[in-house]
Amino acid sequence: MNCSDLDRSIQNIDHAVINETVVFIIFTIGTSIFSLIMLVYGEFVVKTTSIVIAGFATTVITFVFSAIIQSIPCIFRIVLACVAGFGAICATACLFCIGPILIGGAAFGAGAHYIYTALPLHDVSSPFNLMGESAYYYIVMCIAILIGCIVACFKKKMFMQACSSIIGGAGTAIVVDVIFLRLGSSLSSFTFPIVIFATATFGFLIQLFLTIRRRRRKKLIHFQHREDNRREVRYYH
Repeated sequence: MNCSDLDRSIQNIDHAVINETVVFIIFTIGTSIFSLIMLVYGEFVVKTTSIVIAGFATTVITFVFSAIIQSIPCIFRIVLACVAGFGAICATACLFCIGPILIGGAAFGAGAHYIYTALPLHDVSSPFNLMGESAYYYIVMCIAILIGCIVACFKKKMFMQACSSIIGGAGTAIVVDVIFLRLGSSLSSFTFPIVIFATATFGFLIQLFLTIRRRRRKKLIHFQHREDNRREVRYYH
């Protein structure tokens, strides 16, 4: 069994998405629909989506990096990737069940890391540097992780809405970037996080609005049901 064709397909997938018309259309439409679902109804599907994404991404990454060791047989690479993906699925499911605080801190920390590294802050003087990063980087990361833990602990529904909105925003930014690449340009490192932030904020506000409307509808139904019960009691008396 030879994995050369599979390796070439994975390596050339970005080229196919940008240059192959059919693949480009399928990718943009599929990712756009996925992003829209995450932005509007993400709080209901973010757990399942995160588990699937974690499993799929871990499987692909493990398979790609296993090619570094030349002596590994192809079938062993596939089995190793599948086992790693299954482990990621189990780990993500356990984290959603027992560790939402850890997920909150990790999600906000990852977002802060991406935004900080995307901004032109490399020339800003810092009191000290550690592992190639300035002191301000670690301050921002600590604050973001702390905020993520607090939000996840006290506002679980809001946390799910925020996480799903960030995923939807990232999907939207990827679609926009692919379209720009198709047209011969690309989003700058500064514009990409702006698109994510703006889209994620929009999705979060939509989900918050829908949550408030559902609560009002439930209260109205409860009030009407209570009034109907009172009328029935008065009628029998």
